[in-house]
Amino acid sequence: MDGAGIKLWGYYPTDKTWVPLQVDADGKVKVDLSAVNLDDLGDVSVPTPGDQYLLYWDAATSLWKCRALVDGDIPAAIARDDEVIAALIAEVIDRNAAIAAVKLDDLADVSVASPTNGYFVYWDSATSLWKCKALAATDIPSLDAAKITSGILNPARVGPKIQDADADTSWDVEESADEDKVHGKVKGVEAFLLHDDGILDLAKQSYVFVYGNTDQSVPNATWTPMNLNTIVTDKQGEYNTTTHLFTAKKAGVYMISAAIKTLANTVAGQYICLGVLKNGGWLFDVYVIAAAANKYTGVNGSTIVTLAAGDTLQLTAYQTSGGAQIFAGTIGSMNLAVAKIG
Repeated sequence: MDGAGIKLWGYYPTDKTWVPLQVDADGKVKVDLSAVNLDDLGDVSVPTPGDQYLLYWDAATSLWKCRALVDGDIPAAIARDDEVIAALIAEVIDRNAAIAAVKLDDLADVSVASPTNGYFVYWDSATSLWKCKALAATDIPSLDAAKITSGILNPARVGPKIQDADADTSWDVEESADEDKVHGKVKGVEAFLLHDDGILDLAKQSYVFVYGNTDQSVPNATWTPMNLNTIVTDKQGEYNTTTHLFTAKKAGVYMISAAIKTLANTVAGQYICLGVLKNGGWLFDVYVIAAAANKYTGVNGSTIVTLAAGDTLQLTAYQTSGGAQIFAGTIGSMNLAVAKIG
């Protein structure tokens, strides 16, 4: 104490002396924090922050630590198509009375003078300071599909392409600059291409065209499988030239077209029938009646059918000439076409 009033003193153990303390007008002790860094605080451990590192609470060690933002930090409820804002909690450091009034911006390695709602704190290597800003698209690492909640992707964030881990299956809305086409690849092969004029290419879609290249004898009044032994196209390997069966790999809607034709050996008034079997049973049949003897007579037919995976189709012929009759084996006279349309 002195004559002017009461002064505060602190004991300095090194010199074993009492020294006066600096106080403000209210008698509170003044603490100079200009040389104190964030890492100097008792519950903070950020000795070597990296550029753009964030401050987070580690419950296991009861310490504030820092690291780069990772996918797991982003809540599932945040939509990828909107500007992502991560509101990281700013805790007031209040561990003891001496620093009760300290603010984050008071620390020597922190510069967050004018934060705005939703800003986060990050390490800026260029200035060696902790700063704050709004979360931007470039701050977000690649996120998994679970983070996509609206179904709309922002190309500025994810780019014009979506692909799997090994990049062999993808959707690409701009494979080259301003192309305006949609490309879809499966296992490295382009299976889908939507052109800018609306035309759609399905390069891997199931379609088959086969024909018989050898004349074939069909017994009288006997349904006989046709020997379609030449494959023109078979995108999915669904036709067997030994069993003469088409076997659908995938369920869906299919268009079927077939044709048969006799040589010039008809009997006037006889029936010439084309039939397509599904799983050994009738799917459809078409017939004509020969108008005159010794004429080439053809029959063709088409239909649309729903098939399950594993369902089979087979082309057959039937005639009532009274004896065996020869059917022409050419691409236009004996054929079967099957195409998946849905």
